[in-house]
Amino acid sequence: MNKNYSVELPTPFVQDIGSPSRTINFCVEPVYGSEEGYNYSYYSVSVPMTHWNYSGIVNAIVTAEYPAEMMQAIMNNYHQETDLAKLIDLLRTTQNFNKLRSAMNDWLSSRDQDIVKEYETMQEWRKMAKDTAREILKL
Repeated sequence: MNKNYSVELPTPFVQDIGSPSRTINFCVEPVYGSEEGYNYSYYSVSVPMTHWNYSGIVNAIVTAEYPAEMMQAIMNNYHQETDLAKLIDLLRTTQNFNKLRSAMNDWLSSRDQDIVKEYETMQEWRKMAKDTAREILKL
């Protein structure tokens, strides 16, 4: 995925004549005070014409930011934290483990926020990819 800058507002997608793919431009934002004179920043990804459909566009945008291995790691971390939270809840019902419960709560709360934020950020990117695909395909 490339971050680009331009003077003109970029079009949602570009297809070069004879090219077997289209380039999608998304996350367009105005740039203020650019010394180079740019007015917009945006990201671009290429989508082969054979994948020019809703799932192909979503997949291209999502995997440009979150390759499969990274997405799997985020999901595993999130689910591991969820499982640990369930364990903490179970320990709350057991009076003999007050110190362990307290230590695990401290550990979980320090890790939990970063992992949940990382997961939520990934989900927001996925939602943006779906919205972009719908907009481009006029669904």
